[in-house]
Amino acid sequence: RLIFTMHNERDYAKDYKFKIFDTIICPTRAVEANFKNHGYNTKYIPYAINEKKYTFTSDYPRKTNTIGYVGRITPHKRLDAIVGASVGYSVVGIGYVDSDGHELLKNINNNNLTLYQQLSEDKKIEIMRSFTILVSISKPNVETGPLGVLECASLGIPIITTNVGWGRDMLKKNSAMFLPRDDVNGLKTSIDRIIKSLMYREELRQNARKVIDNWTLDMYVNAHKGVYEL
Repeated sequence: RLIFTMHNERDYAKDYKFKIFDTIICPTRAVEANFKNHGYNTKYIPYAINEKKYTFTSDYPRKTNTIGYVGRITPHKRLDAIVGASVGYSVVGIGYVDSDGHELLKNINNNNLTLYQQLSEDKKIEIMRSFTILVSISKPNVETGPLGVLECASLGIPIITTNVGWGRDMLKKNSAMFLPRDDVNGLKTSIDRIIKSLMYREELRQNARKVIDNWTLDMYVNAHKGVYEL
């Protein structure tokens, strides 16, 4: 059998080249629905991370307010909008500059932005633990994670996100602050609201970690075994 995993939400299901595959593993419900609508055999397996490595952050909150960003510097992730909405706070970004991200980075007023690239995983986790919140506002129909959302959910870092990818499927209103699917106009208001309420942040981070604990890496691996060992 030929088995394929689709790692973004762009509409590739209509491409005839995918007809050679017997099963499509789908990390989000949107990917699953897309391929099912085109007649494919699908298996829904959402992402998981090593929850034992990304342990819950016990020394929260911080004395300073830091807006976190994790991911490639590329237009659809909208780091420019995050920096623009974070006036008055420091922004710490982790991620390399993609081929189409250099121009975007040039146009960012980066007085309040510190960007880290090419980190070891342990160093990345250390920096992520310093975030007060993570802001992840990817545009729709691209991401199936983003991975940083899973990582911060596991670490217990409160999350502001657009309603896309893994977050849309796995997180609820009591485990993340959701912006409308593709509306970032109210981002500054959302950042200010979550920063000012420690009680709200504590609710979000505790509930996000419960989501991680309910879908562990072992469960994820066993779900794949169920596909490949038939």
